[in-house]
Amino acid sequence: MREYGLGYWELLQVPIRAFWLLARNINRLKAQDDMRSLRVLVAPQIKDGVSSLSESLVLEIDQIGESTSEDTSELDREGLHALKAFL
Repeated sequence: MREYGLGYWELLQVPIRAFWLLARNINRLKAQDDMRSLRVLVAPQIKDGVSSLSESLVLEIDQIGESTSEDTSELDREGLHALKAFL
């Protein structure tokens, strides 16, 4: 399972249901990579394609690194204690 960075012995430790879940997602992950490659190849051929591609990639980056300084929600202490008790 090189897609997930698992070696042979690590893969043997994965529960069987998790293994099949991971295996079913490999094609989806490859298709996602192929779609991104296709967008990169086609973008220069379309008017304003490169700028729209770069804008969409910047939006993806911003989604990952969104600032939490605007988040005014409070910590759910009760839920945190329940989670700690569960673990």
